Amino acid sequence: MDGPITAIAWHPVGDRVVFGCLNQGMRLWDFVISTPQPLGGRSTTMTRLQLTAQGDLLIAGGWTDLTEIWDMRDPKLLLRGNDGFAQALSGDETRIAICRESQGMGLQRWMAPLGLRQWLTPASLEEPVECIVLSRNGKWIATAHHKGWLLWNAETGAIVARRSGEQVQSVSFEWDDASVITCSKEGVLCWALTESGNESAPTVGVPETMEKDGPPILNRTVLSSDGQWMAAAGEERGTLWSMKGPRTVRELPWQGRPAHWPAFSPDSRWLLVGHHHSKEAHVYAVAEGAYRGSIMTGGGRFCFHPAGGVVAASSPEFLSFWSVGTWQELRRVVWPTVSRQQIVAGYSADGRELYVTSATGFLCVRDSESG
Repeated sequence: MDGPITAIAWHPVGDRVVFGCLNQGMRLWDFVISTPQPLGGRSTTMTRLQLTAQGDLLIAGGWTDLTEIWDMRDPKLLLRGNDGFAQALSGDETRIAICRESQGMGLQRWMAPLGLRQWLTPASLEEPVECIVLSRNGKWIATAHHKGWLLWNAETGAIVARRSGEQVQSVSFEWDDASVITCSKEGVLCWALTESGNESAPTVGVPETMEKDGPPILNRTVLSSDGQWMAAAGEERGTLWSMKGPRTVRELPWQGRPAHWPAFSPDSRWLLVGHHHSKEAHVYAVAEGAYRGSIMTGGGRFCFHPAGGVVAASSPEFLSFWSVGTWQELRRVVWPTVSRQQIVAGYSADGRELYVTSATGFLCVRDSESG
């Protein structure tokens, strides 16, 4: 080990120590092991190290506005960011003092982790999970699988209903949580949910066939936030249902625009559809069921801002933001080379943060204004 030590943090038990080295990252020295082991990148310089009272998390801050948070039980990186470097963790472990180079000091709230709970899917339904959705009342989670679908208790993680069958591509709750709608090779089915005396397990009724599927196959369904509309997108066709009152369905003018991913705007005026192999998203006016044009998003995944005025879209090369209604591009953020293949997952409820999945296995949080 060459160069000076820049920071030291003792584990509360006292049997190990973490220290930072100039331009050499961090080392974890477990006294049972004679040689300090590398922790993270070798080229970084960490100047602040602090372990939580339980010793399970390490908060590290260093040059180039770098902050890292590590799980020290089985050392692995949980969070990494370059929006300021961590100086100190408050005594109650709810806030982190942040310093930004050439800008000064500030405070950020530290959300203590609740822990990772893994809900195991029955092997007979097969992996992966095709779709996951939370009911509006927060009680239930529905998941779609290769061999059926499941209904879970959102609080306990217990499976409360299970239906086996053909591959289910998507699952949705109706606006009043009174039924679950599935899209599969069996068609578009509506499963009524009836609350029973046991609040932890509703009764699932016999499915109503909304549309019997067959070539061309529909890939995914989505409901508008007001429950008025439901859209289904497929390789060769798209359909739009009116869901309140007598249900009616009409074909959308697809014109050779295959789609896997449909999404309604928050005000239900617009429907966007995209395909994971496409470089554009297609715009439909919902009330008229009319095609209004396509926007060059570079990829087929996108999400609407909760306020409804902006759409964020991701491609293998960049993240772009579009004005809803005019469909003009507002700005573009090019992914760093190491961050390619990121996919937008959604906005926070207040619209201030944009969540993006990464090929590295992390969920990235981005500022929704700047990207």
